[in-house]
Amino acid sequence: KAVGAANCIAVRGEKLHATNTDATALRRLLAPHAGNQPTAVILGSGGAARAAHWALKQLHCRVTVVARDVAKAAAAIPGAKVVAWQDRATVKGDLWIQATPLGRAESDEATATARMMRGARQAIELVYGDRPTPFEAAAREAGINLVTGREMLVAQAVDAYRFWFGRDAPVEAMRRAGASD
Repeated sequence: KAVGAANCIAVRGEKLHATNTDATALRRLLAPHAGNQPTAVILGSGGAARAAHWALKQLHCRVTVVARDVAKAAAAIPGAKVVAWQDRATVKGDLWIQATPLGRAESDEATATARMMRGARQAIELVYGDRPTPFEAAAREAGINLVTGREMLVAQAVDAYRFWFGRDAPVEAMRRAGASD
């Protein structure tokens, strides 16, 4: 409920239980970079962006959401500062999270994104595929510490496994599976 989105549901007895493993994994991954109330930028406003916003707020970050539809984003992520997509070059942040499906598309925006991210400490891609996304390439070009989409997939899968099975996940097996093509 607090996140506003769920990605795991389990039936326990006669009740449904839900969680958002994107949110818990992001909080864990971002915690080492969240000292001194950093600024954070979330690209996108869907369910993954809501998970990112929750995690960042738990870590006392100042958050800006960049979205194509400002009104929709403001409604989806109450209390967030929202900037229009076309104005994203004006946004600066210590932490950057790419939470749009556009991350899968080939784009010539990677260089522009890299310029926007200069000076950031951490970038996290929430989209994964069989090759690096333009956002991942931009973060690497800018010299930013990066959690790839595949690494994020494994991190949230660890939490999902614990939620569903009540025990620790086989992390190394998950990493090997996430790294394979």
